[in-house]
Amino acid sequence: MNKKSYFNLSRCKMNIFSPAYLITREDSRKDYPYSSFSNDNYINGYGDHFPRLYRSD
Repeated sequence: MNKKSYFNLSRCKMNIFSPAYLITREDSRKDYPYSSFSNDNYINGYGDHFPRLYRSD
């Protein structure tokens, strides 16, 4: 692969994307991401982690 095709993260700023609809507000997982699965059951969530946003300046 050509070295110029790599994405250079050293010049980027990273933020965690965590709007209210992605956060669990109850139970033992309060303030964690609203997961897609719980105990092998699909619970209509979004994922098991918050997405990362990279921005280059």
